[in-house]
Amino acid sequence: MTDLSSGELPVLVFAPFGKDASLIERVLRQSALTVHTLPTTQEFEAAICEDAGAAIVTEEVLQNGTISALARKLSAQPP
Repeated sequence: MTDLSSGELPVLVFAPFGKDASLIERVLRQSALTVHTLPTTQEFEAAICEDAGAAIVTEEVLQNGTISALARKLSAQPP
């Protein structure tokens, strides 16, 4: 695990439709947060790790098995 304070942990943003990702990113950066915007399910799943502080996912992407894949990835994380 990387030695980061909670303010330095990135917020993952998975909002691939419309302007959602850019708007969310702009608001979070105004609060001096590190933001990683991910355009695909595969990139989002790969980015989920111990060093992510939080994740923002739009409702539109939670379909077609995405929820199951994310649940498996999250359940495999250490406590």
